[in-house]
Amino acid sequence: VAELGLARQVAVDLTAEREVADYFEALLAAGISTKLAANWTREEALRLAADKGTAITEAAPIAKMAALIRLVDESKVARVVAKGESDALFACDEEPEAYFTSRGMIQETDSAALDEWVAAVVADNAAVVEQIQGGNVKAIGRLVGAAMKLSGGKADPKAVKAAIAAKLGVEAD
Repeated sequence: VAELGLARQVAVDLTAEREVADYFEALLAAGISTKLAANWTREEALRLAADKGTAITEAAPIAKMAALIRLVDESKVARVVAKGESDALFACDEEPEAYFTSRGMIQETDSAALDEWVAAVVADNAAVVEQIQGGNVKAIGRLVGAAMKLSGGKADPKAVKAAIAAKLGVEAD
C-alpha cells in the first residue's frame, strides 16, 4: 500500500495468493505501470484463469498480457475492445498487435481521418452541437459515440473528443 500507492483492498486482492502476487510483479517488471498491472491482473487475468480453470500464467501469459496492456495504454486498441476480445486473443497463438491488426481493430490516429469523422458528426448533429455550444459540454459524448460508430470503432475516443472540442471551440474535461 505504502510502496506502490495501491488501495488497501487492491493490495489484499493482489497478495492473497502467491501466484497472483508473482503475476502482478512480473507485469511491473515488464514495464507496466502499477495501476494498469493491478487492474488487468484483477479484472482480466484472474477472470481468464477462473474461466479456464487453469493457472493465471497459463490462462494469460505475462508477455502476451503486457503486450495487450501496452496496446491499450498507447491508445492503439480501445480498452473495451481489448477486454471484449481477450478470451479469443488468449485462446489463440497470435501476438496482440498482430491479432488486432488482422481484424481491423487498431485505432486510427491519422488526423485527416479523424478530421473527416469529426466534420461529418458535427454536420449531422446540429441539435447536439447547439447543446454543446450552449454550455452542455457533456453532450460531446454523443458526438464521440457517433464518430466511433462512423469509424467502425477505429477512432481513438480521446483524440475524437479533443478534435470535437477544438472544432466547436469548447473545453472538454
